[in-house]
Amino acid sequence: METVSPPPRYQIPVAPYFGSYLLRLEQLLAVRCSGMDGVPSGFLSGEREILDGNLQLCLEYPQNVGVRLLLVQTMLAMKRGRPAVLLEYREKLALLRKEKPLPEPAHSIVQRLMDEVFAL
Repeated sequence: METVSPPPRYQIPVAPYFGSYLLRLEQLLAVRCSGMDGVPSGFLSGEREILDGNLQLCLEYPQNVGVRLLLVQTMLAMKRGRPAVLLEYREKLALLRKEKPLPEPAHSIVQRLMDEVFAL
């Protein structure tokens, strides 16, 4: 049986950004937990740092679909508890989409999810 590597746009980030990728996954879990019923409002902190870190990872891997979906999933999870913070990132995300578009069909899928993020 031959092992086949996925195309670069579907590979997980490698050193030195692998640690950042793992941190973003952990933060996504924290953001999702913060939106659960019964979780105190002070459970999550550093929302802007979380989003800034995701954006940085997207800039380091601009064609990586998984990294971009990680950003969008984090934003969707943050929408429940911190929707006002998301509005601060609308222009940055528009610039990312314009200057570093993903190939189709990923671009359209991410765009639909972003539309859902900002449908406040």
